[in-house]
Amino acid sequence: MCNSVSRVCQVTVSTSWTIGRTDPYTLNILTAPVTQSVVDPPVNTDINTGLTQPTFTPTEICLIATWTFTFNVPVAMSSGDHVLIKFNNAKNRFTFAYTGITSNRGNVDVIYNFATGQVYYLVRFTGSLATGTQTLTLGNVRNANDPYFGIDTVLHLYIGRRKYRRLTYQTSPAFTDGGITNGALSVYPAVRASTVDEWFPMRLSFTVCHQVNVSNAIKITAPIASFQAAGPTCGVMTGIYGVPQGIDSQLTCTLVGSTYVIKGMNTIPQFMTIQVEFRFQTPSSGTASLTAFNVSVYSDVAMTQLGDFNKAAINWGGGAIGGNSRLASLKIGNLTLFKRQIRSGYTGDLKIIVTPKATAISAASGGYFRVVVPNTVYPGGGSVAHC
Repeated sequence: MCNSVSRVCQVTVSTSWTIGRTDPYTLNILTAPVTQSVVDPPVNTDINTGLTQPTFTPTEICLIATWTFTFNVPVAMSSGDHVLIKFNNAKNRFTFAYTGITSNRGNVDVIYNFATGQVYYLVRFTGSLATGTQTLTLGNVRNANDPYFGIDTVLHLYIGRRKYRRLTYQTSPAFTDGGITNGALSVYPAVRASTVDEWFPMRLSFTVCHQVNVSNAIKITAPIASFQAAGPTCGVMTGIYGVPQGIDSQLTCTLVGSTYVIKGMNTIPQFMTIQVEFRFQTPSSGTASLTAFNVSVYSDVAMTQLGDFNKAAINWGGGAIGGNSRLASLKIGNLTLFKRQIRSGYTGDLKIIVTPKATAISAASGGYFRVVVPNTVYPGGGSVAHC
């Protein structure tokens, strides 16, 4: 638009590619007579004061968060108006998602600037917005990959198809450390973990926030004191591959004190899920109270320097460990077919002689012995008999 009858009109376009430039790309130039002056609203007015920090939750690095921006709407906004949000110093700090972003004000398009590596969120309003203090949310945005400092954000208001105002916010709060996500613990079979004096496997799974390098080490502190004994090594099931060494690899997972240390691994990609299996022995009596497993990533194999991310705890959410009597407290005698010793190909009634090792075992009303016949004993085995 023109403010003076002595000037000509120049039609220009400002897109997300040219925000902040003093010489936006000229789409077309049109010279036209002006019969009267037009007083426009304050286009592209910069607002740098009176804006609070944007907030986001959760704050841990790499988690999916919802951002909230508070701002003053100078004139009513309606369906078709839009807001463009830019994270100014986000290049190389974020792993952006280009789909699934949501907002409480409308639909969201994600625009990626290949030249600068910047990402913009364009919120297209589907309803009206009254004047005064309003909020806008941006959901399903993944947090930064590091906890060092916050993010500078700029919000552009477009009203009536024209850029109306630019809002520059204070730097957001810093992200909190973490970065080991989707942590879970499981045991199998669960019955073995519920009995006393029993060795059982426990599997820990987690996802790494960002890349783990060859020179790094992963430390897993286990609640060793809760168990009667622990296996001297652990097994890496998925997610980690060792650096080749002849026909073998350099990958190791060994117990040092109460800590399992994984070394000799190839680079682990960002967001890789890792599964590690341990063997523990339940207490000889009573139940174990499990504390959390702590997972940390160190930037050197000597573990003198903590890496960019670590997780405080992964908790066990299952039942009690140990506590129940076990079959090992019984003495298994001869395994015979009725009136004859077992021979290959023979059939008959199976008899198992079981006597207590020390004291008598009493069973409550309704109790029973559970016998599983393995396939190695009987080709049709794997069945369960109760007696």
